[in-house]
This record gives sequence, C-alpha cells and structure tokens, in this order.
Amino acid sequence: MPLDDRSTSTVASTSGRDGSVRSAHGFIDQQVKGSEQDGGTVRRTSPEEFFAAAFAACTDASGPRLTLSDMLSMMQAQSDGD
Repeated sequence: MPLDDRSTSTVASTSGRDGSVRSAHGFIDQQVKGSEQDGGTVRRTSPEEFFAAAFAACTDASGPRLTLSDMLSMMQAQSDGD
C-alpha cells in the first residue's frame, strides 16, 4: 500500500507501561504491563506486543517483508520530498 493511502486512528494511553490503552472506537481496551524482562510480574500484553502487531498488520499486505528500518527510511524519504 502506498504511504499516501494511510488512515488515522486515535488511541489514549494512561499510566505508561503499567497502565492501559483504549482506542477511540473502543475496539482496543486493554491493560498493559511491562515485559517480564523489564521486571513485569503480571502476565499482560506488553506495549511492544501491540507495536509489533500493528507493524505486522500494516506491512503484511504490502508485498515484500519490510523491517522497521525500511519503513522509517521510506517515511523519511517521503517527508523529505514534501
């Protein structure tokens, strides 16, 4: 998908890594906890898991596998062209 075909979403976060996230439409309403590597003891979804899921969903349909570095480079190239 070309970068100019993007959509926008609104998600609110409270209390950082040991809090919750909620999307404006309410489909995402989840408690989050830092990963066990960060000392988190309660097994909840970590912020990194949400990021990884969103990144995978956004890039999966784009054809070739992209790394985060590839995506950031593409975004930078587009903003440099504006």
